[in-house]
Amino acid sequence: MQRVVAAVLLALAFATGLHAQDSGDAERKLQKARGELKSVAAERRKLEGQRGDANRQLRQADEQVGGVQRKLRDAETTLQRDSKTLAGLQVQRKQSGADLDAKRQELTRLLRAAQVAGSDAPLKAMLAQDRVAQAERMLTYQGYLQRG
Repeated sequence: MQRVVAAVLLALAFATGLHAQDSGDAERKLQKARGELKSVAAERRKLEGQRGDANRQLRQADEQVGGVQRKLRDAETTLQRDSKTLAGLQVQRKQSGADLDAKRQELTRLLRAAQVAGSDAPLKAMLAQDRVAQAERMLTYQGYLQRG
């Protein structure tokens, strides 16, 4: 039994020595782990800051894209509206050109008729007009006179 007690005491003494050694190792490992945790936490904060910056930049880019898309839609709408207006004006131009050609032909016919009739007074009165409306009215009157 003394042997057993001696063995237990020896084992306790050995364990206490190991425990002291383990305690020192554990303390160093604990300090090392704490240091690593601090560095990981610092890295995490740094990454979170970078992520926040990236999110802000992404929001700004999204806002810019949205603004550009709005401007593009506005430009497309304006282009469509202006294209319709242009098409209408081109049709109107063709009609005005046709009307002008018809009026020139009418004037030519009236000039020939006036030349044949020999009376230059109505022609001179018509050509002396400053306004188009008056000239047209005079041409109409002259046409009535020629037919009548």
